[in-house]
Amino acid sequence: MKVDDDLSDFYKGRVTASVPEGGVTVSVESSGCKEFEQPLGMHLIDCTEATVTPHMAGAAPVQSPLYVLAAKEKLSGDLGVAAESSLKTMFARIGKPWPSLAVLHIEEDEASFELFEERGLTSGHIRSLVNRLPHGVDIIHVHSCDIPPRALSALVPGGLVLVEGLDCADDRTEFDGFVAKARQIGHLAIGRRIGVIVKSGRYRADPRRAVWPQKKRTKTVKPEL
Repeated sequence: MKVDDDLSDFYKGRVTASVPEGGVTVSVESSGCKEFEQPLGMHLIDCTEATVTPHMAGAAPVQSPLYVLAAKEKLSGDLGVAAESSLKTMFARIGKPWPSLAVLHIEEDEASFELFEERGLTSGHIRSLVNRLPHGVDIIHVHSCDIPPRALSALVPGGLVLVEGLDCADDRTEFDGFVAKARQIGHLAIGRRIGVIVKSGRYRADPRRAVWPQKKRTKTVKPEL
């Protein structure tokens, strides 16, 4: 998810004088420390349990576990380790297995079906691939603000759209249009030349997605009483 104008000081081999390495600590006060214990621990962020007030939700909302893709070194309190590591490496450090996630990688009208941070399984036209993905995909990876509706139909609830490059960012009208469409899909987070959309709905992991070819869905016939 790195682009040329999104390189941190770590990648450029320098330290910004205003924010020296080790000179900043991040902590969170929340009523949802327990719900997000794993991602907070992965990014070395301390969380203090907050007292619930009448205006505060009693518990943090259930989020897709895929949201950590959007965090990576940006939220890490361990500069260097998280920045240079893949997410699989980061999970290995805390003794958690990294799940196989199905990715539909879009390049104009063509697409490839891949396993995230692993390998490509097949490629072809967007429509033909989507028609052969009855269980959908966990992630859609695009390099344009124009997200093909056909590809979006394959994304499961709670899945991620990774928009790398944000080619519409320089035109206010185009960017506003992208934001409006993204909010119809779900929740949107914007970084420098990177956008992440979390599709509405509850995410449910399914190992049947990370295989090729995906097996067709079978209908369960309930016996008559």
